[in-house]
Formats: sequence, structure tokens, C-alpha cells
Amino acid sequence: MFRGGRKPDASGPVGDLVPIAPDDNADQFADALMIEGGGVLVIITEAGETRTVNVPDFFILPVSVRRILEASTATGIHGFKVLA
Repeated sequence: MFRGGRKPDASGPVGDLVPIAPDDNADQFADALMIEGGGVLVIITEAGETRTVNVPDFFILPVSVRRILEASTATGIHGFKVLA
């Protein structure tokens, strides 16, 4: 289920782009991620599943994310925020 019962609209620009520091204890919802420096990315998806992916430099991951965990080695992580 998506926040507010809506599915993010990926057909146009996002409303904001915010830097996200990995944190095992704090939710930092994002509709997608942009990663500047490649590496391992450990996330908890909005659906509550823990996933580990290897991402290259300057990569966009189109997955709704709840949390980015500190085990991540990727750097320069930014969250895309779709504004209602």
C-alpha cells in the first residue's frame, strides 16, 4: 500500500530531491533513489521488505523506500519525493 492510498506518478518530474544518510533507526520515505557513488545499498522497502542490491555510480533506483540501512556502502544517496 502506498502512503495516502496513492501510487506515485513516475511520468513527470518529482516535487523534491533530498539527501538521505543511512540510518538503521529512522524512516526516511522516498519514492525513488538516486545514488551518486556506487556500492552496496541495503534498504527496507515501503512494503517492509529488506533488500540488498549492488548499484553503479549515478544510478536511479525506482523503488519506494522506507529506510536505508547503515550497512550500505553506496554514497551520495538522494530521495525523490513526489508531492501530492
